[in-house]
Amino acid sequence: MVEYFKNEYCIHDSFLTADIGHAGTIQIALHRLLKEINLQIRALHLLFMGNDAILEKWMNEVEIRGLVCSAGAAEVYRSNNWTPGLLDELIREDHGSVVDVEHDGDRWCPVFECFPEETMHRQERQACREGVLDFQESFLELMRHRPWLKQRLLQRKRDLEWIVKRLMDRPTHEEAMMLGGLFHENALDEGRGPAPFCPLELEEEVKRIGPVRFLQKRRDSILVWPAGVVARVFPHYFLPVWHDDDLISEEQKVKILARSVVVQKRGDWIVYGAGRVGRALSEYLRHAGVRVVGFVDSNTSLWGTQVNGVTVYSPENAPWASVRNVVIASFAFVEEIRRRLSEIGKKFELYIVDWESVIPQEKG
Repeated sequence: MVEYFKNEYCIHDSFLTADIGHAGTIQIALHRLLKEINLQIRALHLLFMGNDAILEKWMNEVEIRGLVCSAGAAEVYRSNNWTPGLLDELIREDHGSVVDVEHDGDRWCPVFECFPEETMHRQERQACREGVLDFQESFLELMRHRPWLKQRLLQRKRDLEWIVKRLMDRPTHEEAMMLGGLFHENALDEGRGPAPFCPLELEEEVKRIGPVRFLQKRRDSILVWPAGVVARVFPHYFLPVWHDDDLISEEQKVKILARSVVVQKRGDWIVYGAGRVGRALSEYLRHAGVRVVGFVDSNTSLWGTQVNGVTVYSPENAPWASVRNVVIASFAFVEEIRRRLSEIGKKFELYIVDWESVIPQEKG
């Protein structure tokens, strides 16, 4: 690597690197390498986004900066849907990653991963690159004439993080279909050859176990995009979460909750909560062909009565042995009900759907 840099670049002077991010692994490796061969060169590494590790590297005297690192970008990296390879694939050249270097006469040359032609998406990548370059040229020209925009941009770094976070966590069906079909490779890191970010076998899995459970699973690779897989199978699954939770009416919330149960295709259900929300929810489920076999409520006066023709049970006496699917028909007491169900779950393995799992809450 050092010989390659010596031949291709003037590394006896200060130099700058730019990357999408996120942990600065390559940058710290280069820093250590130059230090080991005693090259006292000042290198500045710029990342678009950086996680918590960037601060630690900076404190260890590595000149590395993340544009939105200090704006809370760590939330993005903690997400199970963070897939930076999507961004890399849109702007990379028409070849795979560098997997080795070889000596060709008097110079060192990189050896690239070979990509099958059908996985290259050349026209799509070229369009993306041209778009990035056109935008950059127009943006820099605008910055020259409107210098106050730079300060405004720095003040609103969080917005940049939100754009990426929204794409990773809540893609539209169209985004998932276009981006999820792109091929990646990670032969150097994980030994993976060309494969799509949203494999067909995972689409079959989300159909089988449902989107809520699928999104809760820990993925095998950072090059798999769980939210993209869900959006490809269930086109409207993430649409409601683009809205502010406080602006969604109770009726809309009930419909969203009902839809999340319907797409599970898990058979019979128990509704926890026999009040107004539970009654409305059971009606929506009935019209959608989902059978509610019982209500559960902590109100003792309701035990043994019927709501919408379905019996109301106490938490202890519900038919958990035969029905393990439960949806919490409450928006204000989700955590309290979950605690009660956790006790029951010690005896029966319950599958729980609630508002908090359907609508991921924004932090900060």
